[in-house]
Amino acid sequence: MTVSLQDVRALLDVDEPDYVFASLLGPAALPHLHELVTTGEPMLASKAAYLAGLIEGGGEVVATAAASEEPLVRIAAAGTAVNLSAHEAEPILASLVDDGELGVRVTAAKAVLAETSAVSAESAPALVARANEVGVERELEPVEVPSLEVAYPHGGPLGGALGGAGDGEPGGDGAESSTGPGGMPEAADGVEDVSSASKLSTQDEEGGESE
Repeated sequence: MTVSLQDVRALLDVDEPDYVFASLLGPAALPHLHELVTTGEPMLASKAAYLAGLIEGGGEVVATAAASEEPLVRIAAAGTAVNLSAHEAEPILASLVDDGELGVRVTAAKAVLAETSAVSAESAPALVARANEVGVERELEPVEVPSLEVAYPHGGPLGGALGGAGDGEPGGDGAESSTGPGGMPEAADGVEDVSSASKLSTQDEEGGESE
């Protein structure tokens, strides 16, 4: 099936894309998604990055998104990395869990710790340990890391593998949204939507918090 850039744009450049349907474009859409990730405006680029994670062979596009200068695009890369295989996801999340933007770090940590994540404490103990450290800051449910001592002062069940998200912040008491920017669906249970995560850094700046 021939897929054009216009075909991809038509599916993504709407308020609420149908990502499952769009993923049916298959690998033929990946060159166009790469172009949108690197040249599109941030919202469209973030949608392209998320969609790439749902298509077989999309890891390279997601990796490109993870290196974007735009935090929203990096957040999308972190959120969709949970859909990748372990060997694709681990280097992407290893970089994003130490990102300079809080929203990116939290989204990456949630992707690492998600029940459906291909990343495991056995295959990547240092990455899981780092995700747990980020999780402590935001009261995410920790994952046990063999042979590594990690303190979880907040601990406690938060209603799911990673706890609910609400009031625009992970671990809050509100109801978790099922969609992200432009209707972007959650990559997996417990992975916060991109639009909420992208607000974290702004909230911290307004509150005078420094990392």
